[in-house]
Amino acid sequence: MTALDAASNESAPVIAQIQGADVTVLYQDENGAEIASPVVLKGNVGENFAAEIKAIAGYTQKASQTTGTFTDQAQTVIVSYTKVAPTEPEPEPTPKPDPAPKPDGTIVIPPEKEIVPNQPEKAPTVEKIVKSPENSEDKGVLPTTGDKSMDLAIVLGLVLSMLGVLILIRWKRRQI
Repeated sequence: MTALDAASNESAPVIAQIQGADVTVLYQDENGAEIASPVVLKGNVGENFAAEIKAIAGYTQKASQTTGTFTDQAQTVIVSYTKVAPTEPEPEPTPKPDPAPKPDGTIVIPPEKEIVPNQPEKAPTVEKIVKSPENSEDKGVLPTTGDKSMDLAIVLGLVLSMLGVLILIRWKRRQI
């Protein structure tokens, strides 16, 4: 078949478009079970098609042929997916209660890990007692560090220094 162009008086061949058969795209898991609605693609014979790769929750797409050419025969394209093993969510940590100070100014901090003894009647009680600085009577006193006092050495050093200065002054006066 040819078409005649009236303006230029030329004829050009007309290529007839022939409707191709449908291409059905199936979305299946590794067992062949349908996991998404099928899609039907339409086109003309000789045209290329590409099946859509859907993102399906809980599955990953396996390598499979998803492109082709429309023909006069019906075609089926199967897009295969593999089920992803569900991951267990991590349990949320339980909030620790704020230790409240007792009337005497101490704070009891519970142990980090629960102790489960074999013999409950002989089980030790674990408590960590901390003095609260707000209610402490010794506010102006520094904690003991174990250092020994050096007061005697300091006083002895000052006395010797003063004695040395006096000796130097007398010696200078004798020379004059």
